[in-house]
Amino acid sequence: MKNLIASALVFLLSQHVFAQTTAKPTNDWIHHSIFYEIFVRSFQDSNGDGIGDLNGVTSRLDYLQSLGVKGVWLLPIYTSPSYHGYDTIDYTQINPDYGTLDDFKNLLAEAHKRGLKIILDIALNHTSNLAPRFIEETKTAPAADDEMYLWFAKAVKPWFGLGKWYPVAPDRLYYSSFESAMPDVNWFNPAWRQEVNDVLHYWSSLGVDGFRLDAARYYVKGPHGETDTPETHQFIQDFVQQLKKDFPATMFVGEVWADANVIGPYVNSGKQLDLAFNFPLSFGLQNSLEKENAADFVSAAQADIKSVTSQDSLAPMVTNHDMIRIATDVKGNADKLKMAAAILLTLPGTPYIYYGEELGLPNGPGNDDRQKRTPMQWDDSANFGFSRGKPWFTFADPKFTNNVMSESSDANSVLETYRRWITYRNAELPLQLGDFKVLPASESHVAAYSRSLGGTSEILVLNFGATMVPSVKLDLPSTITAASTRTECPMNIHCAVVLKGDQTLTVAQMAPFSVTLVKLSTNTR
Repeated sequence: MKNLIASALVFLLSQHVFAQTTAKPTNDWIHHSIFYEIFVRSFQDSNGDGIGDLNGVTSRLDYLQSLGVKGVWLLPIYTSPSYHGYDTIDYTQINPDYGTLDDFKNLLAEAHKRGLKIILDIALNHTSNLAPRFIEETKTAPAADDEMYLWFAKAVKPWFGLGKWYPVAPDRLYYSSFESAMPDVNWFNPAWRQEVNDVLHYWSSLGVDGFRLDAARYYVKGPHGETDTPETHQFIQDFVQQLKKDFPATMFVGEVWADANVIGPYVNSGKQLDLAFNFPLSFGLQNSLEKENAADFVSAAQADIKSVTSQDSLAPMVTNHDMIRIATDVKGNADKLKMAAAILLTLPGTPYIYYGEELGLPNGPGNDDRQKRTPMQWDDSANFGFSRGKPWFTFADPKFTNNVMSESSDANSVLETYRRWITYRNAELPLQLGDFKVLPASESHVAAYSRSLGGTSEILVLNFGATMVPSVKLDLPSTITAASTRTECPMNIHCAVVLKGDQTLTVAQMAPFSVTLVKLSTNTR
């Protein structure tokens, strides 16, 4: 594979250099974007085999454009023996279930025509156990310096990692952080690091706009399985900076499934990840919606501010493909789903929407991960318009019959709520770039925060409770004055506001599970 990548790169990189203009591209676009996460297998089938594919995604780009998102994150599309694709056989070959390289190039071109960025999910902590090099190493042990995978004579104790050892012989075991089919690679092998660089350059040369790094904190383990090691940070910085020499506008977003104090070092230097998914705030939001209390959300937001230098370097989400869908968590409560949309799309950073979340799509009836990744529901036709054939997997809860077509015609639907908030965020620089502050609120089930930029502050007040709140008093920070020249209530949301003095704002009559947005034209101090 290495020779193939190298020969392809000679041509592709030469074309890239030829096409460059004198203006150096940057990745400032990240902070003005909203991304949409797609599991290709479940999004849209184009050929009737029941499996979503790249041409299916291309056929739905107009929908994504109408939704107002600016980018698409594709879960793994490479050759793999599994349905999910995180056990990669070859990082430069398209999974035949999804189509061909030409199909991908067409998707990329059509997305770019519509102003949509495309980023690829890539799992670099491990490969498939069917990767040729792994099969070779199971048969013949290479010299220690040449090992592409992590081999042990026996299990190490104590061990703090989350994985296990799997024997291929009594005194020869390989290690996997996740499952036996996904052996962990040896990041100390320079041949592996070169392959990573080659793969990233290959896809970037085709026009890919960025990468989502799966399981980034597990790359290099400590002597007893410790994660987030200095070597992990260094190797990420090395390949990120090397790629950005040739493709400076590339975005890297990482899965660092950990607390904010662990996430911070991956983004604070500005040399590793551009963005890290905000798992703590996602769980804080989910818990507050379920418990109908603001405490978990507020605590997570405050931890972010303490540990992450710039809130712009976080990627907020409600849920993703590894989580129980929010509609299931909140038992289909439409008000809570609309509240989640409003919060997601007013938080700092670059928001990510999981496909179907904009409909209120719930989990399927079972417990395995496929139930979190059921086929998309497009219209009222057979199989909800997903496929002409038998879908690869069952749809979500049979009681949930909503779809894009039905919700598009209902101004009060979850989908139309997402559309309105997306449109509003896209038009409001304070929501894209503004400073983020958590504001103390006088009620335990109410949270509030501000997004401020220049002379404008947008105040979000959130009632997580199941009862009407007659009045909420907010003490504004010194950087915001309530003695404003103009007060607005955008988004046609009910907004009864009283301003007292310079630093107090009172919001009245907040309905259960509601969001009040107040826009102040202020003097910045």
